[in-house]
Amino acid sequence: MQNEAIKKDISTEIEAKEKEKADIAKIENLNFLGTQDRMNLILTYWGEKPVSEIEIYYDEANPLLEPEEILRAKNNLETALDALGLKFKATQQEQIDEDGFEQKKFQFFVGKNEDNLKELEMAFLEQNNEKIGKLLGYPETAVKAFAQGIQQKNLFEMVLDEKEWWQNLSKTEKESLLQEGVLNFASFKFSKEHWKEELNIIRKWQMQIKEKAPQLYATIMQEKPLLAMTKKERRKWEKKQAEKQLQDIEEEMKKITSLLGKPLEKKIKKAVILLNAFSIRTSASCEGHLQKKQNLAQKQNTIAPYIVVRSKIAQAKNWEENEQLKERIKKQNAFFYAKTRRLLKLFYQDKKTPVKQKLLLKTIDSYGAFRLEGKIKNSSAQKQKEQLQRCQKEMGRLAAFLKKKYPAYLFYHSLED
Repeated sequence: MQNEAIKKDISTEIEAKEKEKADIAKIENLNFLGTQDRMNLILTYWGEKPVSEIEIYYDEANPLLEPEEILRAKNNLETALDALGLKFKATQQEQIDEDGFEQKKFQFFVGKNEDNLKELEMAFLEQNNEKIGKLLGYPETAVKAFAQGIQQKNLFEMVLDEKEWWQNLSKTEKESLLQEGVLNFASFKFSKEHWKEELNIIRKWQMQIKEKAPQLYATIMQEKPLLAMTKKERRKWEKKQAEKQLQDIEEEMKKITSLLGKPLEKKIKKAVILLNAFSIRTSASCEGHLQKKQNLAQKQNTIAPYIVVRSKIAQAKNWEENEQLKERIKKQNAFFYAKTRRLLKLFYQDKKTPVKQKLLLKTIDSYGAFRLEGKIKNSSAQKQKEQLQRCQKEMGRLAAFLKKKYPAYLFYHSLED
């Protein structure tokens, strides 16, 4: 009987370990969440942190982000948390910003204890930074320093200025920290007085992730911490991230145009992708064409390259009957116009481009939709062909300019540099 009981205990223990392993793998594979969110979820699952907080955003200003994607991410997260046996509370916030774009946020509080979830929700409502930090499992010394710094309006007298701190470390200390990789797992501000002890807590988290979630650990360890990068390394990293983002945008646009049965034309494609990357929503485009004459009496007619920019709301049914939607369309189109105009101003700031070669903005309806287009004058067929080629080249030049500026835009640097 005793042997049977021992066997049963061993079997139960094995099953528990197998379940834990499977659960951790589920969290690791929640790829719609960032690495920090997945790490914090795993630490909460183990009880290392009382609660995790996860936010899922939708911003209509992103022309390729659909609200259905955010709802799908929310539903997938809820399904995963239920399967993991974790308790959670989800809240939703919505607003329309000053430019008429809808913004939505789903905020999740996740833990094993209902009381902790309620307490964290209340702490966020009260903006109680000390209570928030403690419930999220941050070191008490770091939490107190941050809360006092916010309250007394002297934050960087209480917490580390990370760039300054890094610069003041010795070469040996820097090399040791980089080799160890501990800074990749940091998710809070270090206090000035106790940062060494706080690093030890992060080391503990790091070792737990390494042991239990090797796939996630490897992903987190891949990159050098931003604070440790030289200016040259940072620019190189930003360029790499921007290139990846552009590839993702191109793939997304392929899906959209395939569904519509209207793939982007080769000589306008790059400009369309780059405008969308700059959050300028395009709705139609044409690379330009020489139209064949039907008879000798007919004039040669050439279509110049163009890109139409228009609020997506204008695709909604019966939007003309809704005053709020009409107002939002006007605001969004005005936002797109101002942004495109600014980019063209930067593009042509060298003043070397002949006026006849410059791309133009032309409003096409009473709600502010517009075309970015080249200009072709009535003339001989040969001259129109030359003008068309010049306009196509100018669209290509604009695309190359935007691609060069995109890393600065993506990481909020000045576009003037």
